[in-house]
Amino acid sequence: MEYLSDWMNQRFSPSLASVPGFLWIRTVMFLVIAIALAVMAGVAVRNSAILVNPKPSDHHAVRNLEAAVENYVKEYGRLPASSSHSETDGKEGQELLSVLLGIGEESAQMKNPRLIKFLSVKEGEGRRDGLIYDDAGRHVEGLFDSWGRPYVVEMDLTNKGSLRFNHGSKEVELPGRWVAAYSVGADGKAGTRDDIKSWER
Repeated sequence: MEYLSDWMNQRFSPSLASVPGFLWIRTVMFLVIAIALAVMAGVAVRNSAILVNPKPSDHHAVRNLEAAVENYVKEYGRLPASSSHSETDGKEGQELLSVLLGIGEESAQMKNPRLIKFLSVKEGEGRRDGLIYDDAGRHVEGLFDSWGRPYVVEMDLTNKGSLRFNHGSKEVELPGRWVAAYSVGADGKAGTRDDIKSWER
């Protein structure tokens, strides 16, 4: 307030400062500036919270991905992918999602010939926060988290009864499990505090 008052005194001549009502104008200007700064700070805090805080759909997606693979294995006695590490976009990810969703053209090579829908997740928009289909709505393009990044699915192809994989700079071992899923979170880096992991409830 003192700084603003000094600035106003330097900016305007002493004769103007002595005009009746000028103090009232200075006070109103100060209040307008203070309110504008408070609003901008509030918007910045709100936006940062949106970027950092995961939506419930992110937790739902990683748990449903894991459950979908587990149920697929119970039904068919094998894993739904030939890669131990898949991201839910790109060719491999699209194939995995199609298998788990029970969609695709019938053929002898189908990995889900009974067309069972193992995976249930919401549809997203703009490659964010859900399942994205192509314009025709027939082919899946990917499954994305709140920040527009694909989820990661890790599977144990060794059949040793313990899932082991690198998660950022750490090695994760999950005895008795053959699948896990995660999102790298707001910072886009695996192995940091904001990751959303199916193996941590």
